[in-house]
Amino acid sequence: MTQQQEKPPHQQQTGSPRPIEILLVSGYSPKISQALHALAARCRAPNVNIRVEAPSPLAALPRLLSQHVDLLIFDGHGYDEDLPRVGRLQLIPEILRDESGRGISASAFVLGSCYGASTHFLQSLQKCVDGPTAFLGCTDIAHYEDVRLFDAVVNLVIRLGPDAAAIDLYEGMAAMFPRRGALDWCPKLLLNSRDTVNSSAVVRA
Repeated sequence: MTQQQEKPPHQQQTGSPRPIEILLVSGYSPKISQALHALAARCRAPNVNIRVEAPSPLAALPRLLSQHVDLLIFDGHGYDEDLPRVGRLQLIPEILRDESGRGISASAFVLGSCYGASTHFLQSLQKCVDGPTAFLGCTDIAHYEDVRLFDAVVNLVIRLGPDAAAIDLYEGMAAMFPRRGALDWCPKLLLNSRDTVNSSAVVRA
């Protein structure tokens, strides 16, 4: 009888969870970038990888936003137009989806811009997410100090752990807002508009 071969050390380890991946992306505003760096410093924790990116040029943004992470926070100056944009970046599938069709795949997505939860933004974003995605956005003017509200979302993602279900993240956000006094911040559950679901459920309050 041959002796059973011992497994390499990395195979002997039992199910330690992967790190939680959090990506904070700033538009072209030094003040917003500074606020996101401060957020990252406040929320650092064991087994959490939290990165802050302020990409340039504009063409680098879609690739960043399509990275598969547990939480994506994108903050910049929002413009509520027929083709909504953050800074000069239009949030439309023709721009945010890559050549393979991949779009925003984060389990939770916070859009920190003004009007990020307006009808124009939500209708456009549901075509850009690979969903389901727990989403938080502002229905009106977002203020620089509102970034403090995102701490609670980061803590929620850390508490639920890696690969948390979008519905659990959404329910956690819904329990926090607007109870925190942030009446203009609105959680939604975004589903990809190509999913085989009733169209009325694509953006769910």
